[in-house]
Amino acid sequence: MKIADQAMMQFNGSTEDAAALFPLIGDVITAAKATTSGGLHLNFKSGALLEVFDDSKQYESFTISNGDQLIVA
Repeated sequence: MKIADQAMMQFNGSTEDAAALFPLIGDVITAAKATTSGGLHLNFKSGALLEVFDDSKQYESFTISNGDQLIVA
């Protein structure tokens, strides 16, 4: 994840890593792009960039929910 002019940060899925995402709460997604490798790039109005990598060929890497709609990727 990259927040505005800060250095890129990498997370490994621990509970403590989730706290770094707090600045994105209430931010607006301005662009979303699926990658050819199964990942997801999200750009935010604040300048933050969140990249979700698909690191598993056997299991889903993330889910997206929008109301009653659920997308598993």
